[in-house]
Amino acid sequence: MKKTIRFSAAAAAAAALTMAATVSAGGYNPGQDHGELGVADVYNRTITITPETRWVNVSQGEDVKFVDTATGQSFVWNFDTTNPMFDLATVAPPGALGGQHVTAYVQVNNNDES
Repeated sequence: MKKTIRFSAAAAAAAALTMAATVSAGGYNPGQDHGELGVADVYNRTITITPETRWVNVSQGEDVKFVDTATGQSFVWNFDTTNPMFDLATVAPPGALGGQHVTAYVQVNNNDES
């Protein structure tokens, strides 16, 4: 149990540092509801972005690693959002996607269990 808590705390700290670096570099705007930067080695699946990619389908709450073949860069995004679609370039780290606009279509979970 203690190992799990320590790992979770370390992962959260790493994510916060990565997010701070991205925000200061002019990338992600936390005022937008698009989710948040994920932990580099923690993701559900990988999506490769090519110059021909125009859209991707993801699910709410999913952690996806995006690999850009044009720039060689990658990043993980946590789709903790209720926003059904947005331009992935608005959350990609500077230089990733090379200015390419890719629409992220988010399958929002509408669980009305109140």
